[in-house]
This record gives sequence, C-alpha cells and structure tokens, in this order.
Amino acid sequence: MQLAYFRSVFTMAAAVCPSVPWTTPAEVLLLTIAGQESGWNSRTQFGGPAHSYWQFDPDTVTLLQNNPVTGPILNTVCEALDISQGDIFTAMTWNDVLAMIMARLLLWANPNALPLAGNPTEAYGYYIATWEPGDPRPDSWPALYAEVMAVVTT
Repeated sequence: MQLAYFRSVFTMAAAVCPSVPWTTPAEVLLLTIAGQESGWNSRTQFGGPAHSYWQFDPDTVTLLQNNPVTGPILNTVCEALDISQGDIFTAMTWNDVLAMIMARLLLWANPNALPLAGNPTEAYGYYIATWEPGDPRPDSWPALYAEVMAVVTT
C-alpha cells in the first residue's frame, strides 16, 4: 500500500470526524503505527484476532465504545458511515476511514500530548504506551518513521 493512499484516508477521516484534531503530528504517528503494526499491507493479523492496518483487537474496540469521551464520537462516526455499533470490528477490516478514525480516537484517549513530528523516539514511546503491542519491534520503528516523515512533510 502506498503512503499516498493513507494520506488520502487521513483527509477523509478528518472530514468524517472533525471533532478530533487532525494535525501533522497525528498524521505522522498514525501512518507510522499502521506501518509498524501491519506493514501497510495487512488488514487482518496473521494467526491472531486483530483487524485493520492498525491491528485492533475486539477489546480495544470495546474500550473506545465505552470510553466517555470517545464513545459518543464513535457513535456519531458510525451513524455518518452507516455502520452499526455491533459491526465495528468487522467493518474496520475493510473500511479504512473507520479504522483511521478508531486509531485517532485511541491516540486521543491518551491523556498525554502527541509528540511533535520529527521526534521518532518520543513517538515510539507514545505508540508503546497507547497501543501496548505484543510484538513491539523497536528496530523497525526509526526507518518507518523516517519514511512517513519524508512523505508527510514534503
């Protein structure tokens, strides 16, 4: 998958969910996380339950649905996209706008400020704290982050 595609999904997601800030730091982090989690090319986790390029599991979907801040936003997003609450996990496998919004909501649920674009070390720490990946692979993060930065900031 080309990063240009993910940039267009970012723009569409921002239009569907304007109540959340869609900033350059958010774009860099979201695109890098998708690269880290799925290599930008796998909508389902090999041998696992996760769905979307951001590799959400059902518990994370439930967490966002039940969060007093993200839950109402997610309701509005699902209404706009004509997706029932019970179908979110399946829908996010193929609806990249929904998946991008879910990823942005998960970042937004973190009480700490997003790291500024251009700081891969701080961004990696934010990713680890927010996603809690089972297989974090710290060695792949710097190259993915640099690739995203080159596309987003040009």
